Amino acid sequence: MSASNRLIYSEFNVSACCKLQQALTFKALKVNHLSADERNRFATLVNYSYLSDGTKLSALDGSGEGLVYRGLFVYRKSSGSNAGSSLTLESAAFGGGRMTPDGALLYVTDYLGSVRAVVDGKTGNLYKASEYSAFGDESQVMVSGQGSTPAHALATAALPTGLTLRDAYTGKEAQTPDFSTGYTDFGARQYSPTLHRWMTPDPLSEKYYGVSPYAFCNNNPVNFVDPDGMDWYSYQTKILDKNNQETLVTEYAWTDATSQEELDAMGVKGTYLAEAVVVFDGDYDERLSADGSLTGDGAKPANVTVYGPGGASDIQSYTGFTMSSDFATYGAVDNGSYDVSFVSPNPESKIPKTHIVNDGKAVNCLYGKNNYFPNKDAHSATQKDAIYVHRTNANGFAGYNTKTLNAVSKGCLLIDAREWERYDSQINKTPYKLIINRK
Repeated sequence: MSASNRLIYSEFNVSACCKLQQALTFKALKVNHLSADERNRFATLVNYSYLSDGTKLSALDGSGEGLVYRGLFVYRKSSGSNAGSSLTLESAAFGGGRMTPDGALLYVTDYLGSVRAVVDGKTGNLYKASEYSAFGDESQVMVSGQGSTPAHALATAALPTGLTLRDAYTGKEAQTPDFSTGYTDFGARQYSPTLHRWMTPDPLSEKYYGVSPYAFCNNNPVNFVDPDGMDWYSYQTKILDKNNQETLVTEYAWTDATSQEELDAMGVKGTYLAEAVVVFDGDYDERLSADGSLTGDGAKPANVTVYGPGGASDIQSYTGFTMSSDFATYGAVDNGSYDVSFVSPNPESKIPKTHIVNDGKAVNCLYGKNNYFPNKDAHSATQKDAIYVHRTNANGFAGYNTKTLNAVSKGCLLIDAREWERYDSQINKTPYKLIINRK
């Protein structure tokens, strides 16, 4: 389709109660073998480069200028006359917005994660305020210094030079501020809020023929949310074990579904989990080393796998523990599936505890017995409460301290402290499904 091909269509604007005509200029997309958008042609030329696992490395226009991505850091690439191109740090993402060389941009978000306002972290000045339709059309955008229409008196400051405000609908990166494509990058795919469609087909579309491979949120964005273009679910598959016998194992996959209901409607056989999943693969014979660590001589820790919120390639491994500092004294949490959310840490606690299991409510104990009962903080003979996922001591110690008479864990799930920062950063305050398996 050439650059001059245009489609004129009519739609009803419910809020204005009037009929609109809107002209759309189509832009062709070149996709690679991962179905990732590689190039956007005609009105604007954008070349996207990716690692083999789908991680985006850069988005550059026809002159080679644009954005370069390295983990949480975003650099702006510019073309020089004699010295060649140069990279300048633009920003670094964190949970509440972006850090820039000039300070922090703080985000005010709604329940979908859509950025409704951008505020200067130093002065409190408002850079932008936005409203969105159900399908993500950004309307009544109010920005000072970027020429957006309509302007709004609340926008009190001009944006620093070299910055663009890309984080928008559901917190994803709009491509229009830098490349004028009109699309939003969800990581797995790019989405057109104007057409209400994905711009490349769903990589799992063969699993559910009844839904268009281009449909966004199953055409129901009021009831369904699509955090990254995909979410995690589990399914059972048969493999041959070392004795050449068939055995069932659980696998984890990334899907467009955002609930069990939607997974079932798509015809996918599996169990919907969450935007992020943490699996502790432990052992009934887990044990600490002689020095009380997870990794010393004689230790037998749990293997922890995090299926993160960043997409199908966001999978990392950690060293953990499920059996408490002393199982004979304290017992442990039972095998099963739990929900983890986030709370503010207790300032009196030496180990920050923010990843709380089942909102701190009672959970069953392994073998149906709470070995710590009837101590006053043991809850009951069969259950524990106030369970967290947290780190070991900073030096890796996870046992019972005979000097202070304190245990690192009386039932909480542990991650080696030397890996905790990476674990916490990967989760990035995303509520997750916790699964404990022991063999």
